[in-house]
Amino acid sequence: MIKREEKFYLILRSVFRDYTNKNIYEKYSNYEGTAVFKLSKGKENLRIYCKVEEFKDDENDIEVEYITLVKLHHKKDQKLSKKEINILRAIQNNEYEYKRWHQPD
Repeated sequence: MIKREEKFYLILRSVFRDYTNKNIYEKYSNYEGTAVFKLSKGKENLRIYCKVEEFKDDENDIEVEYITLVKLHHKKDQKLSKKEINILRAIQNNEYEYKRWHQPD
């Protein structure tokens, strides 16, 4: 069994390489701009709910996707409960300011 930390890094590498599946990462089509990292399943069912925003990087002329990890949550049921829906709606309504970090020369 994969430890949670190892699973977290597996998900990050998969997202970065654009190679994910619904068992580890999923965007919610009904709650635009949200997604989930699935750290564990079964009894524990630990999730990280995320805000997903797409931007155009004019400097490099590419599309960039920002994923902000927002809320760690223990999901209890297969379907989304009212609590999870409220979390996703709150994430949709939150705005984040992104700044570009430049490493000194």
